[in-house]
Amino acid sequence: MTLPAPRPPPQPGGRTAEPRGGNPSSQLYEHIVEGGEKQVVFTHRINLPPSAGCGCPPGTEPPVPASEVQALRVRLEILEELVKGLKEQCTAGCCPAAAQAGTGQTDVRSLCSLHGVFDLNRCACSCEPGWGGPTCSDPTDSRVSPSSPPSASGSCPDDCNDQGRCVRGRCVCFSGYTGPSCGWLVMGWIPRPDCAIQTCPGDCLGRGECREGSCVCLEGYAGEDCGEEVPAIEGMRMHLLEETTVRTEWTRAPGPVDAYEIQFIPTPEGASPPFTARVPSSASAYDQRGLAPGQEYQVTVRALRGTNWGPPASKTITTMIDGPQDLRVVAVTPTTLELGWLRPQAEVDRFVVSYVSAGNQRVRLEVPAEADGTLLTDLMPGVEYVVTVTAERGRAVSYPASVRANTGSSPSGLLGATDEPPPSGPSTTQGAQAPGLQQRPQELGELRVLGRDETGRLRVAWMAQPDTFAHFQLRLRVPNGPGSHDQLLPGDVRQALLPPPPPGASYELSLRGVPPEGEPSAPLIYQGIMDSDGEKPGKPLAPPRLGELTVTDVTSSSLLLHWTVPEGEFDSFVIQYKDRDQPRVVPVEGPQRSALITNLDVGRKYKFLLYGFVGRKRHGPLAAEAKILPRSDPSPETLPRLGTLWVTEPTPHSLRLSWTVPEGHFDSFVVQYRDRDGRPQVVPVEGPERSITVSPLDADHKYRFTLFGVANKKRHGPLSAEGTTAPERTEEPRPEPLEQPLLGELTVTGATRDALRLSWTVARGRFSSFVIQYKDAQGQPRTVPVKGEESAATIGGLEPGRKYKMTLYGLHGRQRVGPVSVVATTAHPAPDYEAVTTQVPPTTTPEPPVKPLLGELTVTGSSPDSLSLSWTVPQGQFDHFLVQYKNGDGQPKAVRVPGHEDGVTISGLEPDHKYKMHLYGFHDGQRQGPASVTGVTAPAPGAAPAATEPPSGPRLGELTVTGVTPRSVGLAWTVPEGQFDSFVVQYENSDGQLQVVPVAADQREATVPGLEPARGYRMLVYGLHSGQRLGPLSVGAVTAPLPPAPATESPQEPRLGELTVTDVTPSSVGLSWTVPAGEFDSFVVQYKDRDGQPRVVPVAADQLAVTVPGLEPDRKYRFLLFGIQEGKRHSSVSVEAKTVLGLHSRGPKESLWNINAEPSSLPGAHGDASPQAPPRLGELRVTDPTPDSLRLSWTVPEGHFDSFVVQFKDRDGPRMVPVGGHERSVTITPLDSGRTYRFLLYGLLGKRRHGPLSADGTTEAQGAASVAGTKRPPKPRLGAELQVTSVTPDSVGLAWTVPEGQFDSFLVQYKDREGRPQVLPVEGGLREARVWGLDAARRYKLLLYGLHQGRRVGPLSAFAVTGSPPPPVSSNTRAAGAEGRWRAGEAHCPLAHDVSTGVTLGHTEGDKDRDGRPQVVRVGGEESEVTVRGLEPGRKYKMHLYGLHGGRRVGPASTLGLTAAEEETPSPAEPSTEAPEPPEEPLLGELTVTGSSPDSLSLSWTVPRGHFDAFTVQYKDRDGRPQVVRVGGEESEVTVRGLEPGRKYKMHLYGLHGGRRVGPASTLGLTEPSTEAPQPPEEPLLGELTVTGSSPDSLSLSWTVPRGHFDAFTVQYKDRDGRPQVVRVGGEESEVTVRGLEPGRKYKMHLYGLHSPP
Repeated sequence: MTLPAPRPPPQPGGRTAEPRGGNPSSQLYEHIVEGGEKQVVFTHRINLPPSAGCGCPPGTEPPVPASEVQALRVRLEILEELVKGLKEQCTAGCCPAAAQAGTGQTDVRSLCSLHGVFDLNRCACSCEPGWGGPTCSDPTDSRVSPSSPPSASGSCPDDCNDQGRCVRGRCVCFSGYTGPSCGWLVMGWIPRPDCAIQTCPGDCLGRGECREGSCVCLEGYAGEDCGEEVPAIEGMRMHLLEETTVRTEWTRAPGPVDAYEIQFIPTPEGASPPFTARVPSSASAYDQRGLAPGQEYQVTVRALRGTNWGPPASKTITTMIDGPQDLRVVAVTPTTLELGWLRPQAEVDRFVVSYVSAGNQRVRLEVPAEADGTLLTDLMPGVEYVVTVTAERGRAVSYPASVRANTGSSPSGLLGATDEPPPSGPSTTQGAQAPGLQQRPQELGELRVLGRDETGRLRVAWMAQPDTFAHFQLRLRVPNGPGSHDQLLPGDVRQALLPPPPPGASYELSLRGVPPEGEPSAPLIYQGIMDSDGEKPGKPLAPPRLGELTVTDVTSSSLLLHWTVPEGEFDSFVIQYKDRDQPRVVPVEGPQRSALITNLDVGRKYKFLLYGFVGRKRHGPLAAEAKILPRSDPSPETLPRLGTLWVTEPTPHSLRLSWTVPEGHFDSFVVQYRDRDGRPQVVPVEGPERSITVSPLDADHKYRFTLFGVANKKRHGPLSAEGTTAPERTEEPRPEPLEQPLLGELTVTGATRDALRLSWTVARGRFSSFVIQYKDAQGQPRTVPVKGEESAATIGGLEPGRKYKMTLYGLHGRQRVGPVSVVATTAHPAPDYEAVTTQVPPTTTPEPPVKPLLGELTVTGSSPDSLSLSWTVPQGQFDHFLVQYKNGDGQPKAVRVPGHEDGVTISGLEPDHKYKMHLYGFHDGQRQGPASVTGVTAPAPGAAPAATEPPSGPRLGELTVTGVTPRSVGLAWTVPEGQFDSFVVQYENSDGQLQVVPVAADQREATVPGLEPARGYRMLVYGLHSGQRLGPLSVGAVTAPLPPAPATESPQEPRLGELTVTDVTPSSVGLSWTVPAGEFDSFVVQYKDRDGQPRVVPVAADQLAVTVPGLEPDRKYRFLLFGIQEGKRHSSVSVEAKTVLGLHSRGPKESLWNINAEPSSLPGAHGDASPQAPPRLGELRVTDPTPDSLRLSWTVPEGHFDSFVVQFKDRDGPRMVPVGGHERSVTITPLDSGRTYRFLLYGLLGKRRHGPLSADGTTEAQGAASVAGTKRPPKPRLGAELQVTSVTPDSVGLAWTVPEGQFDSFLVQYKDREGRPQVLPVEGGLREARVWGLDAARRYKLLLYGLHQGRRVGPLSAFAVTGSPPPPVSSNTRAAGAEGRWRAGEAHCPLAHDVSTGVTLGHTEGDKDRDGRPQVVRVGGEESEVTVRGLEPGRKYKMHLYGLHGGRRVGPASTLGLTAAEEETPSPAEPSTEAPEPPEEPLLGELTVTGSSPDSLSLSWTVPRGHFDAFTVQYKDRDGRPQVVRVGGEESEVTVRGLEPGRKYKMHLYGLHGGRRVGPASTLGLTEPSTEAPQPPEEPLLGELTVTGSSPDSLSLSWTVPRGHFDAFTVQYKDRDGRPQVVRVGGEESEVTVRGLEPGRKYKMHLYGLHSPP
């Protein structure tokens, strides 16, 4: 086949070439040739179409067959002509370098994609119809489509052999060619020619635009065909953390994303810099710092996948406004305080200044937003005020700034005569006749010195009420001066001129107002020091004035501030601005007029405020703004450039030079000039400086200065300027140069709880004044000025037990010398009582103070905006407490509570919001805790259910006042329906503070103590139910007035009463005593040990009992008790006691218990040989009030006490009532009527004292029942009959009803077989009882009485016949053991077999075992038999079986058993001398997982030795909460259910034996995956990391995992040298203690979770 010679189309600058032997036709051809010195690349495409057209646009016809050789020859000839033409055109240089093509790649301007002609005159394509764009590659006809999809590659193989187009790395061959590089010819007819129309995969599915064969997807879609969705952001939340920090949170996208972008755009734009951040796909929160305070931002979060963005989520938030900074007291008088502050960066509406007046009233003042200070007037002299200033804008309030200040007091002499240094600067104090002025507080105001006039005289001004005084008496007095100067001034003037005192001299001004008739007013006093510079003729000492503040030399990270001072001189300056983290303050010395500010952020707009200071007086501010822009030239070789040089501030001996640096930075500068003798002088200057004062110069001489800048060892410049010094003042002798003073040593000479006494030396010279600087407890810098002649100062207003760093500067002229520093700690708070050290023998050592212990934190009440908290302190006393929580925005809040409080109400909360409260206790600078609790505030009133809905819970009824005393109010209420969890009584005290009294759920009355006499109160009662507060009920009550005071007597001399022995053990003796008259500061118990050495036991003043430990068994001791008052011992009382013999001996009262009581009320046998749980006090209640008595009742949930002690105070002083260990109640009498008592209950066991429990009770007032308007509860009434519910051979069960009212208690009476009456007391809340110790087959008459308020109601009576004795027991009962069997339902013993059910088996012989102690054996509820061991051979036992269900005891069923006699031994005459072996201690074996399912794990374990009473299996659920499964002691396997599929669990097994826990044995188990359709594994999520405890060398951390599970954790922190440390923790753990830390050091802990994807 042959190829006809094609003819190329017309080309600019070329001509058509005719191939030899061919027919003319339209042709295109393509080739790449490089030529010329500039390497211009020409690209030309060749296309040989066939003679028969295909209807394609001109120039795109397919080629006709031809031989390759002929085709190549034709192309080359045409190419030569084309290159020649193009060179001719390009010689003129019409196309810039940017228009040249690259090899193998179509150029934007030189190629027209075969669909146009390149015009070299325009350097652009002229496209054919149907095509457009810069390279004619964009089809404008929708029918045109590309022939193949695009490729992402950047080049094509062999440049497509000039027989195709290179489109994104893939060859698109012309018709007739094929192959990867279009190198193959197609033989035969091509049915569908390629018209070079580009298409995209799937036409981008309608989710994007097809551009050059590539999809440009719409927002939210990604992929080659836009078929993938980029997920949208959900759950976007915003939290304000600080004024400049906002936290953005969102729910991580369900699908894969590469990153998230967070944008903060200020509204309106340009108000502050925008911020954009990109975080990894694992993040779900971001903290944006550096925002502008009080600025509104549009926050947008979107996900990124590849190069495509997901739909954005947006919210608008306004940052918190910042408050005033650097709050300080500028001036002080006896009745005024002048405040000054730096204005915040945010725009605010007002400032609010608040303080508490002398009348204990909160004063609130509003100050305009443009102010930077205010004057507080009408204050009391010599009073400390705490002033708080906040900024407000709308409803937004900033964090407060606070300052403490004392108003001035009346002086006793001139300045310098007092021990304490006066405040710096002028001070005004009230004279000796201050009370007279207080009667007319507004007549005379502040006395001030405004400065000096042009002649140097002092200008004095004051304030006074008009038309009050006829004239004023003004006096100037100078100590050691020639005399005083007095002026009499008219009553309508307010200013005067006085002759100036000598330079550096102290002086006093006094002003009195004289009314038309009457005595002159008390004087106003002004004390000051004359300027040390003295008077300078012709130069008035006008107050300094700030001029103009300008910004120059702005770079990408720094700028230069310049300012002027047109008049006067400042001691120093302060520049304030805010960077992205916090406010910044730059101090500047007084002579300087410029400052370089560095480390600024690019793109951020800064506002700078300049203040000038003279003494403590602040002037200004000047303001200037500047925005830090990025470098316009990214090249790092930008050369620095000098700007302008000028000369200012001429004096006779100096000139000041200033200059600018518009670009770059210099390493240093050099100033050159010639002196008046022509000698060159050189002054080097540091690179950051922009000004310098050149001295010494000659007076009245003209100088020419030259400035060079030095950068990289090259000199730039110079700049030149001329200046003339001022003429010499001949009338004033030139002062001799002063010796530079030098600070010596700073020491601490004394420390109290709130002050430090400092002393220092001056090694050389003399200072004009000193300044002491330190930081307060909030980290705010504090400054204390001191006069130059002082060498000591006391710094007050400090916190107890806190370390302070004190820094001392000396001021000499306008220069600051120093500092010298010292670190000191204030004294710790004094204990509640002083340790007795007087007359204590040197061999004794006082016991260390008890370390306080945090107890339980509970929520006692809630409202829509508050939660009431209450807590316990089981041991010791805290200095103060701190309650921490997070508000609705996630911002942490803290409330400080005094150490003597045990509750607080947190206000300002959001309705219907859950809060987690953390309580910390602070003692001696250390923090304990936290104790935590979660509370929910009540819904807002509008959110309550409609009134038409039926109530879904309990309901409060009526509230009444049951009695009043001068200090208390008794309340009673009803609950007609339902049951509350607890109650809360609320009222406001005399200070308007809300007080809360919690009440238990079973109570319907309460006594509110601690009130004021003859005062009206509004009492509110709320019911708490399921975390919500219902109510309130409301009632008004007025406390009774105080009774008339008895005739005053001289204070009674304290006197000791009787000393008694209350308890005796082998190693201790319990003592108690009385104090009939007076009160002692403390007590001392003294005795001698076996070596005759005296021993001393100190006792606090509020204690009237003590247990003396560490004694020897069977030894007689004589104890002496002394009362200590004012450090002296008072006459002693004594008692003798002998300790008992043997380990099991007990005090005389311990064996006394009621044989008729139920076995549960009897003390258990707690021999020393068997392990037992320590006893624990439960709840103390006060009931049965009468005018002269109160009844106390308490519970002991665990263990047994030897005895109890009740302590309280009556009008004669402390009292103590001992109670036997078996008792659970006592009636305290005689008491005073209408008086509130606080009772303390201690439990005594051995030599230890447990507790106390505390409760308040109020006796009835005389005639309180007849108080008008009060309503008492109905009197209780017994029912119709007393029923006999069951009988046994030795007991009778009784039941009764109470149709109305409530009894305090009951009594069951009967007579035994000897006819003696017996009494069984029963609690008031019970309606059944069982009478024990009866004779078998005997008839009894039983009487029931109800006791109410000391009166007996009833009786009810019933007859009962006890059962017949059981048949004799079999003789095969084993020695030292007995077996018991039962079945539920027999012997009236219904049992319910669940985990809350247990069985108690008790046994006695007659009324005692061998040691007189009952024994109790607990049995699991699923058991039906037990073997009671440890019995004696050949002994008869009576066994009682009780069933326990829901906290109640059912039964008993009883039987008699006889243990077998002891077997005969081979030698009966010789008993065995071997001690019986102790019972075998059980041992836990191995725990294994024997099976699993998606929601359960089956466990099995072994017990190699012994037997356990029960087991517990412990593990943690997905939220990290511990879970417990209880298992009976006979079991060896269990299935733990309710687990999650495919989750790893760590199981711990504990064995319970004799009240002790053994173990654990542990194992790991994995539940099976769910059989449901597999879901993508849940990505674990880290929750909150908290510090749960600390010691001097460790920190305890705890964290949560809200979702998923981690394989492991790592805790990272840095040690003192900055080296990173790592602690690895297992994935099943949720807490760790990091040890090896340094005491008193702050650590930042980072927790990382490690998780491997499946």
